[in-house]
Amino acid sequence: MSSSPHYCEEVLIKLSLLIIIATISFPIIAKETTFFSAKNLNFNYENMFAVYQTDEISVIIDDQSTNTHNAYGNILISPEELIFQDGVNEFTLPNPFSESILKIKTIILSSLNIEYDKNSTHGDFKNLIINSEKITSIDNASYSCSKNLKINDMADNFLNNCINNGKFTSTEITTNTSIDSVINKTLNLKKTSNIENFNLSITKGNFILTCKYSLKMRITGQIEYKDNTMTITIKEAKAGFFNIKNKLLEEIGQQSYDGVIVKDDQIIIDLTVE
Repeated sequence: MSSSPHYCEEVLIKLSLLIIIATISFPIIAKETTFFSAKNLNFNYENMFAVYQTDEISVIIDDQSTNTHNAYGNILISPEELIFQDGVNEFTLPNPFSESILKIKTIILSSLNIEYDKNSTHGDFKNLIINSEKITSIDNASYSCSKNLKINDMADNFLNNCINNGKFTSTEITTNTSIDSVINKTLNLKKTSNIENFNLSITKGNFILTCKYSLKMRITGQIEYKDNTMTITIKEAKAGFFNIKNKLLEEIGQQSYDGVIVKDDQIIIDLTVE
């Protein structure tokens, strides 16, 4: 099966925060880190190279605290590793992300505030623009995840904790990817609309997603992540007063995304597929 350009676009929203937070906030990876925060962080990625600048970074490791103002640096990205450079020091880490993510052309992040401690991580940002085959823009967003689970792998740790207890909101999401096609066909719409007032809340794997896309939408179900596979079970999906569960699953199944299978009321996503 050939690689579909739409597959990368579909997983962007799920993984874009993970990429940015993990690559810039690399002190979080250290087990000894008990607190980390960054204020007004701006990030620009293009063609395997990223630059970042933040007003303030605070880190506590082994009860030793550091506070740096006007921090900036570069990140060199290859399929094998991430190289962090701040003009004085250089750090190298294995690249935990798939080659599909490396196909992204540009990522522009504005005004990210992030805070991490032993119990939770949360943050917000003004705007995130992702340019792959097509462009997705996320405005005025916030997220939070409780750190209840202890998992060594960085990506698994982030995803599992957010699935266990997480929340993501955005005032507006603009996308001209195949997400639009699925929603338009599900709602029998001819005109593309922006996604407004997006709110995703997850508690112990049970999720509630609400937003407005011409009509007010509400989707509930369960989400599970294990062994690089994400399984989303749709319990209820409504647009206004209309039940759209079966139509939504049908349209997702007809998109022929590589690594995505729709079986009964489940959407099964293999995150290892390039």
